[in-house]
Amino acid sequence: MTENGVSFVVPVYNKAPWLAGVLDRIAAQRGAFAREFVFVDDGSTDDSLAILKARTAGWPGGRIVEQANRGVAHATNRGLAAARMPLVKLCDADDLLADGATEALRAALLKCPDAVLAFGGLVKYDDSTGLEFGADLSGAEVEVVADPLRMTIRNCPFIPAQCLMQAAVAREVGGCDERLRTCQDYSLWLRMAWRGSFLRIEAPVAFWPRKAPGRLSDLHATVARDTVVALRDGLRGGGGANYLRIYAATPAAV
Repeated sequence: MTENGVSFVVPVYNKAPWLAGVLDRIAAQRGAFAREFVFVDDGSTDDSLAILKARTAGWPGGRIVEQANRGVAHATNRGLAAARMPLVKLCDADDLLADGATEALRAALLKCPDAVLAFGGLVKYDDSTGLEFGADLSGAEVEVVADPLRMTIRNCPFIPAQCLMQAAVAREVGGCDERLRTCQDYSLWLRMAWRGSFLRIEAPVAFWPRKAPGRLSDLHATVARDTVVALRDGLRGGGGANYLRIYAATPAAV
């Protein structure tokens, strides 16, 4: 079982209003696979750490890593380093997972050994009341993204809660760029896009609140700067300059 098991990695910083719902959805994940839970508290100053300890007490395979505030990229990398399962399910501490999300993403990856990452759709919401978490995702169509770098250059294609990835590959590429305050996930997707194909599942696997006070993605100027840095450094290796010239000359890139 552990050879196909999943580590849930959740970086947490001042997410007290959201944590209970996030943890409920992680606990509700369906599937007969080994699992562990790695929560990295990045020096929260609210009740996040206390909530984590209280609500995950007794979880088999549950661990809480505490550190002084170092930023979400460092916290994510700390979780990746601590993960012991071959597959990693990232989840930010204000995003909700569909009950069958991990099971569906895992099944797709196991059928395509050349893929390094699988991701599904996202539902944005204003009010979580009435959200459908229990839909059957087992019959969802799976598409191979043969050129994930091209897709990722154009736009950050998904948030962490939408994906499941090969843990060894994520570590081999260096994880997230810790110089970035935001866009840490984009830097990781760019790095992984050199290493294999991505898989897209045509079904919603995660739910994202449109408003979450303190969210780093609301720092638009910082996001713009970090996106440029992530893109620049993500293309430095493996002939990235040549790739950019080919990409820019292709009509479909416009």
